[in-house]
Amino acid sequence: MKKLLFPIVFALTAFLFVYSCSTDEDDAPPPAAIVKKYTLAVTAGEGGSVSSSGGTYSQGTQVSITATPSSGFAFSQWSNGSTTNPITVTLNSNTNLSASFTAIINSYTLTVTAGEGGTVSTEGGTYDEGTEVTITATPAEGYEFVGWEGSDSTEALLTLNLNSNQTISAIFKSLDLPQNLLNFYNENGGRDSFNSNQILALEALILGFNKIKIGDFEEAKLMVDNVFNKIPYSESLWMDNTHGFSHCKNCSLNIGAPIAYYGLRMLDDIIFLGNPEKNGIINMTVVIAPCAVVSRPTTPNLDEEIVNLYVNPKIIENDFQLLKNSTALFRNWVKAITGGLEINLSFVQIDNCTNVNFTYDGVNVFSYPDTHNMINSVSESISEETDFWWVIAPSGVPGDGSDFDIQGDFITGGMGLYGPGLPVFISDDAWFTRKPEHMGVGDYNEIEIMAYMPQWFQHEFMHHLFRKWNEFGLEESGHQWFDRSTWPSDFIGVYESDYYAESIRKRFLNSSPSLREGLKAPEKISLESNPSIILGNYRREPVENLWHEVNITINNNGQFYWNNSAGVSWTLEIVDGLLYSGDDCPYGIQELNVISAGGVVTEIYFNNEPYTKI
Repeated sequence: MKKLLFPIVFALTAFLFVYSCSTDEDDAPPPAAIVKKYTLAVTAGEGGSVSSSGGTYSQGTQVSITATPSSGFAFSQWSNGSTTNPITVTLNSNTNLSASFTAIINSYTLTVTAGEGGTVSTEGGTYDEGTEVTITATPAEGYEFVGWEGSDSTEALLTLNLNSNQTISAIFKSLDLPQNLLNFYNENGGRDSFNSNQILALEALILGFNKIKIGDFEEAKLMVDNVFNKIPYSESLWMDNTHGFSHCKNCSLNIGAPIAYYGLRMLDDIIFLGNPEKNGIINMTVVIAPCAVVSRPTTPNLDEEIVNLYVNPKIIENDFQLLKNSTALFRNWVKAITGGLEINLSFVQIDNCTNVNFTYDGVNVFSYPDTHNMINSVSESISEETDFWWVIAPSGVPGDGSDFDIQGDFITGGMGLYGPGLPVFISDDAWFTRKPEHMGVGDYNEIEIMAYMPQWFQHEFMHHLFRKWNEFGLEESGHQWFDRSTWPSDFIGVYESDYYAESIRKRFLNSSPSLREGLKAPEKISLESNPSIILGNYRREPVENLWHEVNITINNNGQFYWNNSAGVSWTLEIVDGLLYSGDDCPYGIQELNVISAGGVVTEIYFNNEPYTKI
């Protein structure tokens, strides 16, 4: 029995076990799924940032990322090509994402205008930020550029870097230039064709003298002082601004050499002396020959030809205005250095033609009119009132002289003497109408006349002063001032006009007789009542030969003699109180002007040269 139960129990137990196991297996949940993980790496390019740098996320996770641009930048796109911002990324793989940014380029408006009196190179426009824009302001004739409204710059060339909207305007002001100066600039390429120093000098001369003429002395002084403060006396810069531009063989202009310098130094003298008021006159008689029988050279061998010529009508037209303009500054300067003697110009057109003849010394051709016959044609009443003479005749120069192959130049003017030592300015008509070939090309403009002619008149006049006041030794040899080593030790400067200014201020203002006394025609004396006052010794200075030392004697018969140290003598005759050389004189019969001071003979003029009584 026991043996039978055991198998049954075992079998039952095994059944239960197997049954139980089967029931547990059918009721359990399925195993969990495996979740994948992915990495997201987010970066930002230059110019911005991102809201997350990424991380590790389960597959399928959606991550939102925002790109934020820095100031001055804008979001461009993501590295996956998307331009959506913010962007949502679904992670199904490892992902790298980068935000890129671009700089923002702003646009700004530039508005450019020009005030009255000029123009600007651009009216402006719309430009990207940081653009450089260059603007040029150009003044019209008669104006100058002053500055910019909207900028601190005073340069006519302005460069702007645009970082905002801007409005800018060029400012100009009127120069108050006279019309003749405006015309001059227009005819010669405009004011900008001259450099700043040339403009400074020329305008100070023209405008400064205009101020003197209307009595605005202080303004004239400011202009002249300004020039010499910027370019002092004698600086080499004066000639640096002149070479090849003015007063040269191929120059189109002649406004002096150095440019305007002589005139400015004359203005400076006028200012220095206080521009004295008129308190007397010097009579300057201009003798004009209407025509001339002209002996002149021809090319190529300088053979003589004879032509009949008439004076250039420009000399006479508009009541001799050309001659008045040519002498205006010179006359004012003489008034200043004489303490108020005003030159009174009077014009005499003689009835007859004169003769013009030339000579050639192997270097220069000299062409002069018959000066003394021209003056002798003037009425006695005018002659007796004349202190200075000036003769003008038709030119003996063919053209401007440029066709002649000579070493030197045509010389057609200078300083002579007439009668009792009166100065004579000698010139031809062409001197005032066209530039001689060694001084430039073409006809003269009014401004050229005003700038250059003071130089010529002063040069010739100083010859007279140096000769009359020879005790100063300022021209012991012709044009000695061109050799700087001959200058007195107390003279400063380097230019010819410096020498003149030094001569006036350091010698002639303290001379005896004074300029005021010595420039007036001397008193002529009658010898009728007391002819013996001419007896004595005389000397022509400088003494160059024995003919320049003279003794006037009288014999027992009352005959006067001119005896020189060379042993040559001739008779002197007194007719109606006037002294003449006799017919035995090698120079012919001529009047000798006897000059006195206080009833005492001081000098006798023979052959138009002064012989001073010793």
